Amino acid sequence: MNENENVYKHPEWKRLLEALGNKLEIGRLYTYKELEEAAGVDIHKPRGRRQFLHFAAEVLERESLHFENVRTEGYRVVQPKEQASCGMRHVVRGKRQIRHARKIVSNVRYEHMTAQEKVIAIDLAIRIRRLEEVVVEQSKEIKKLSRGVEFGRLPHPLLDMPKKVDDSN
Repeated sequence: MNENENVYKHPEWKRLLEALGNKLEIGRLYTYKELEEAAGVDIHKPRGRRQFLHFAAEVLERESLHFENVRTEGYRVVQPKEQASCGMRHVVRGKRQIRHARKIVSNVRYEHMTAQEKVIAIDLAIRIRRLEEVVVEQSKEIKKLSRGVEFGRLPHPLLDMPKKVDDSN
């Protein structure tokens, strides 16, 4: 056995990039099994997921291709026309996260804090509130711009397959 046979590139996202990077097909579903074999790490576990997400970020930057999760199946390279829809979903998620952050920093029991801690907490609450206002306003503008793009769910590669027509009649 060659001593280099069992030597793998680390981190695993580089292995994924080497194995799949220039072979990615738009619209294709890459199963968890395929990704795990290429990466050499379980994509379902935290380390494997981090490695896949790093790989996906590299692919987005280098190749302008975006991956979306297909529950229980793997990840699909979305069609370029779907990328605006994917981006909009991330904006909506981010807006919810910022709203929740604002609620956390705004609803504080100040009586349990020192004067200096109160000042910092109030300043943080004000800044997060401003950030929320900007995000809300900009997301409205984004929605106006994207009215021509449908923001429904992404098609599932197995559930939304074209129906076969029976030609036997």
